[in-house]
Amino acid sequence: MIYWVTQTINSSMRTYAVDDPQHLASNQKVTVPTGVAVFPGDAPTPKEWAERRVNLQRYMQMEKGGHFAALEAPELWASEVKAFLTA
Repeated sequence: MIYWVTQTINSSMRTYAVDDPQHLASNQKVTVPTGVAVFPGDAPTPKEWAERRVNLQRYMQMEKGGHFAALEAPELWASEVKAFLTA
């Protein structure tokens, strides 16, 4: 709902647009150094998948939290972001 109210729904959907020129093809990889934190209450992200799709520099299985990890476990989330950025 927040995307609709703030009129940002279009930018949130670009990720799914196949005809978007910035859309990655299935054989392309994100080259920006990337960290993945997998929270138990969110959809699983296998490390092998992340390694194929991004320049994986850090992969962590978190002890608690979910899809809204910054709200559910803010200290844990913040410490993981800090650890990635200072590594």
